[in-house]
Amino acid sequence: MSYDKKEMPRRTIQGLLDEKIAYSLREIRDGVVNSGAELEAKLHGRVGWFVNDTLKRLEQHKVRIAFVGQVKAGKSSVINAFMKRPDFLPTDINPSTAVITKIHFGSNEHPANTALFHFFTEQEWDGLFGQLEPRDTNQFTLRSLPNARRTLDVLKQRARDRLGPDYAQFMGRHHLFSAVTPEIMESYVSTGQFSNKDLTLQQKLFSDVTRMAEVFLDENPIFYPSVLIDTPGVNDLFFVRDEITRANLADADVYVLVLTAQQPLSRSDIALLRLLRGLKRDRIIAVINRIDTLTDIETEGSRLKEYVSVTLKRELPHANIPVILTSALWANSALRESPFAIEGLINREFINYASYCGAGDLLTGSHGCDPAEVVSRYGKALFTASGMESLADRINRLIATSIVEEQLLPGSSTLAAISHNSATATRYGMQNLVPNLNATRKGASHSQSLKESALESTERLEKFVNEFEQLLWQLQKNWKIYAEAEIRRLEAYLTDAVERFSNAQAYLLFQDAKHSSFQADLFENTLIFRSDLAELISRHYNDVCRDLFEKQRDGEAEIRRVTKKIMPTIDSIMQFGMRPSKSSPVYVIPLAKATVFEVDDFWQHEILSSADPFQKKSDDLKSVIFSAFRPIIKEIVDSANLGLELTIDEIVRHLRVFVVSSLFPVLKQLQQFEDLDKTKPDEIQRAEFLRTFVDDNKKAVEFFENKHKEIIDLKKMCFAV
Repeated sequence: MSYDKKEMPRRTIQGLLDEKIAYSLREIRDGVVNSGAELEAKLHGRVGWFVNDTLKRLEQHKVRIAFVGQVKAGKSSVINAFMKRPDFLPTDINPSTAVITKIHFGSNEHPANTALFHFFTEQEWDGLFGQLEPRDTNQFTLRSLPNARRTLDVLKQRARDRLGPDYAQFMGRHHLFSAVTPEIMESYVSTGQFSNKDLTLQQKLFSDVTRMAEVFLDENPIFYPSVLIDTPGVNDLFFVRDEITRANLADADVYVLVLTAQQPLSRSDIALLRLLRGLKRDRIIAVINRIDTLTDIETEGSRLKEYVSVTLKRELPHANIPVILTSALWANSALRESPFAIEGLINREFINYASYCGAGDLLTGSHGCDPAEVVSRYGKALFTASGMESLADRINRLIATSIVEEQLLPGSSTLAAISHNSATATRYGMQNLVPNLNATRKGASHSQSLKESALESTERLEKFVNEFEQLLWQLQKNWKIYAEAEIRRLEAYLTDAVERFSNAQAYLLFQDAKHSSFQADLFENTLIFRSDLAELISRHYNDVCRDLFEKQRDGEAEIRRVTKKIMPTIDSIMQFGMRPSKSSPVYVIPLAKATVFEVDDFWQHEILSSADPFQKKSDDLKSVIFSAFRPIIKEIVDSANLGLELTIDEIVRHLRVFVVSSLFPVLKQLQQFEDLDKTKPDEIQRAEFLRTFVDDNKKAVEFFENKHKEIIDLKKMCFAV
């Protein structure tokens, strides 16, 4: 039997990703966009612009999946297996990934298989270290900065050594490659070893000056526009890369935390999880990689999975984080299709585990087959046991949830409400204006009758608009007063929490006269403190947002009350679309910033070598901790305040658009009446106008109703997915 090298990986990979779901999501999105575009052309400018913004968000939406974890956890290897390119991202250098790498699928920004590498400017490089700059004149902190800056100086010197005397010419620029290869990726995203200055451009290592790598590929493993984000380790020895990682985490929709079987869940991992929980609470997956290093894979793997699950439940009781056992080595070896590599992995431990995973038949049924078929079956067994199918299944579920909840449902609900309101208002205008027009046939002066009809309707609308705008202004004012009070309360609580933490750590330092374990204890306590603050901030912010969404419902009721008083036919059937069920996450990433008191040199020069009395050291430490956290708290509070302001502005914008969508058709009809009045029509012209007016508005009602039905059907499809 001949061995088709391409058959096994493609069939396996396509089987593990639910293409049907992805196709359904694209179909729904395209349907909403097409219906919305037709609707936009019939709407008033302000409402049309709003619809256009909604459609742009849908068209440009990409799913972002971030792979995070400690150094050498195997993140790049897992990504390689996931996107069926086993050697694309470098994995053999320690540590391999030093640069945020974004891999785009289904993007129109650049042609497929190209790469764009962005370099730091000198200001950006220094800005990474700016987190350690003092915000006051605390001399204890000022003395520590020169020592702490050594980390950045090492990074800069290494860049000079690698890139030669002209290294500065790269700063602030970028390199674009029309064809990307693994060798090019290694030069820009891997730390590697020190390079000789005489190497060619392609051979030089640019990772020290590369701010971000963007790669554009085809053969999308998700079948929906997406971005896979590979990150440096969050416990990188160079805290600069650690800071870059944490600063980019807020961009993702789904997080895959990659752990290792050797160290399945450290305090650093727990702290990172709490930060991620503040961003996307329900879209985290924990992966235990390198199960191939275990002796008894089934038994030890089950224990590891149970340990991680129990620990996550204890540390994050409200989270529901799935835990998956994986081996990127098995998956990538299967994808490479190397008979030597594949056969080298088939040992007794693997055979037992493969049987446990349901892949035993692929192994036991290979007796008597030709060598190529044996290798093919072994490769399928390796991939099945690797856990990549389970990982892809979980990612697909979370992706579908993200797309439906954050894009398709809100978008379709908004467009459905606008089309419904437009149909209702058009019908309202016909019911109230056409009878008045007909009345002119019974002897009244047609000019006078039309003037009175238009004037009465115009006055009613003007009164409604005035009352509505006054109501909306008052609602917005009240909501902002409420949000500002909550922000002040949050800031006061955080400041108090930092002060209590500073006092507690200073007291512990005073108690530990030899400082034998205090540095490690402080780092541990600081991780826990940051995590607790992240949970607290996210919970408070989300509670305030939920209150604002409830107040939005109250605002809708108030608008209906005003409408009922002035335009009673419309109020009971006016729609406002779907209110958000959750807010955009608050920006808690500043909590991950490195601080002076966490740098080793700080302890060497200011604590261990200091001859100051213990009380003086304790007081100084308390001052340093408080000074370090104060700007972090301010940055988070300012961000939360801006987030709430934007949330309120968006609520007000939504309410105004939905009301305008109910008024515009009537205003358009009144304008037609005014234009008719100016022409001084005779009876024949008036009859022709009436006939055209009725026909056009019936068509408009039919159009809006059809659009409403189309979009509602698409909305129902979201729930089916």
